[in-house]
Amino acid sequence: MALMVRTQFGDLNLADALPAIREVIQNSYEQYPDMIPNVYKVGGSNRSIEQSTSVTGFGRMVETPEGSPTNSDLAYQRYDKTYTHLEYTLSFKVTKTMIKDDQFGIVSKFAQALGMSAFDTRQTLASDVYNEAFSATNFTGGDALQLCSTAHTLVAGTEQNRLTTDADLSVTSLRQALQDVADTTNDRGLLLNIRPKFLLVPNELEWDASELLKSPDRPDTSNRAINAFTPRNLTATVWNYLTDPDAWFIICDRHDMNWYDREPFSTEDYEDKPTRSMVVQGVMRNSRGWNDWRGIYGSSGA
Repeated sequence: MALMVRTQFGDLNLADALPAIREVIQNSYEQYPDMIPNVYKVGGSNRSIEQSTSVTGFGRMVETPEGSPTNSDLAYQRYDKTYTHLEYTLSFKVTKTMIKDDQFGIVSKFAQALGMSAFDTRQTLASDVYNEAFSATNFTGGDALQLCSTAHTLVAGTEQNRLTTDADLSVTSLRQALQDVADTTNDRGLLLNIRPKFLLVPNELEWDASELLKSPDRPDTSNRAINAFTPRNLTATVWNYLTDPDAWFIICDRHDMNWYDREPFSTEDYEDKPTRSMVVQGVMRNSRGWNDWRGIYGSSGA
């Protein structure tokens, strides 16, 4: 491990402040807005893995004549999904002399950098699933397909959570996406009645999304026409960790995107006596993914 020494940073002063270093790391980690609760269901875990199973649900109720036996139905197991927690770590090492003589300047910057690294790592891990939503290379759901597909399998037939022909964000494409969301059913053909909550876009589409949702009139025509998106209370949400400049998503009020914190980000320090140094390290363990694709809708853009 590379060792940073006092001579690399000139004359430093003041006292040992390891508790303050941990506080600086945590403050740096928490100073940025965390998007994960907007696009995942965040939960803890006390196991090495988490597992989920999806079921078909029941069909519609059947009209039953008076005195006749009640009708019954069977629900069937569909897909299993395993979430395996992975560990992420990073540390820095400084001499005791440097810590004691530092006026909480350089070492504080190290601490801030570690907090920023932890935040960026977590956001990158979370956004990877959305950045690869149109490919089954690294992430798949219970049906072994990518997150956004035109051919998700049902008990009978298929259903989509992606435009049949991918299109850039516009009045026309957003209308079609909202209609597809409204038509989403479970495996037995029952409407789920999920409601769009967030329009998730990269920073390149921030202005387009705001114009679409916040203009008092339709933004795509000079004709006098109301903006029909306004009553839906759909919130434009910008996530600058999305890497495709023209991909966009709808996140509904109910979905199955899961983030598990097996070990939330934390820091600790210990002494390396042979070198009279202190090691400050950060660690976290987590997993993410989905079993059921419903509640997420996307387009990769034209």
